Amino acid sequence: MEPLAAVRWMMLFFGAAGLTVAGGCKRQSPANPAPPVPSASTQSNQQSETSKPLENHGSHSDSPDVPSGVRWYTNFQEALAAAQKENKDLLINFSGSDWCIFCIRLEKDVFAQEVFAREAEKYFVFMLVDFPNDPFKQSEEIRKQNQQLARRYRFRNLFPTLYLAKPDGTPYAMAEYQQLGPTEYLDYLLKIRRYRDR
Repeated sequence: MEPLAAVRWMMLFFGAAGLTVAGGCKRQSPANPAPPVPSASTQSNQQSETSKPLENHGSHSDSPDVPSGVRWYTNFQEALAAAQKENKDLLINFSGSDWCIFCIRLEKDVFAQEVFAREAEKYFVFMLVDFPNDPFKQSEEIRKQNQQLARRYRFRNLFPTLYLAKPDGTPYAMAEYQQLGPTEYLDYLLKIRRYRDR
């Protein structure tokens, strides 16, 4: 069975099992719009992307240097390398981190929680494929990469969409926003993960 056919089958299976979308944001414009022409002020304020995993952009523990949530990669090749080195699956999060209410809730209620990160990072390397309101918050390289990933995974412009993939990047299932706490959301992901080798 082709990987994407398997993903479609998994979506049907989990839909029948009651594990379907509890909410999602549809962007009015495509996820891969032609980038607008930057103004001089936008160009001067453009942030450079780091090649290391992002610190969690949710809540942190009492120590300002120690993030409490998951570590996000923004460079896909580095996320793949980490997944292969650590023999972990990839969790690829297609997000509208600064405009999609369900993405923001999932980040705050699940991914930013230490109880989720501590357990989930035993199984997954986390890759953030973000489509923010202002695309110039990202480098041109990251914007291009994210558009390529949207095509590669046949992303359907429903935020958030999470692909669970083997360490080589082959998708085997999809997950979406569920109104669950961190422990319950991890259980949801691990139930889906059981089908990775079927």
